[in-house]
Amino acid sequence: MKYLTILPALIYIVLVWHKYGVQKSLTESYTRLTRKQQPLFFASFVVTCFAIIFVYLSNHFNGLSNTLLVFSGFCISCSAASAFLRDSKIIGKFHNYVVSLGFGFGYMFLISVYGFDSVWFVVPSFLLMWIVARIDKNSTWWCEIIGMLTIWIATLI
Repeated sequence: MKYLTILPALIYIVLVWHKYGVQKSLTESYTRLTRKQQPLFFASFVVTCFAIIFVYLSNHFNGLSNTLLVFSGFCISCSAASAFLRDSKIIGKFHNYVVSLGFGFGYMFLISVYGFDSVWFVVPSFLLMWIVARIDKNSTWWCEIIGMLTIWIATLI
């Protein structure tokens, strides 16, 4: 079951990437969709976030780890919800902060669960995000994908 938790988000990303190419961010891809397709964006990320939360909360981690995991899922869900109010400058800044917080909480979750063993996937992920941010104009898209995949792959190990 835990191997399917990120499936809705991955399907969405692959379909958008195939049809529209790399976007400025995953939230930006929402604007490319037709009115009929737009609920798929929100559903794919919210379903993924809640699936990850419920599957991993059943592992009975300590209280801190569970709290960090819930905060991570909540922040990433809020980031997805910000796509609906994208025209506001405040919402644009809110999106950037909330998605950063979501990945930050996700990485802290990994560190709280795996301790020093998490360094081998958290540090390279940060470095890869930093490199991508320096060389690619669509760095937000790639950083969001790197963050999601890092958290997902690490929780599967």
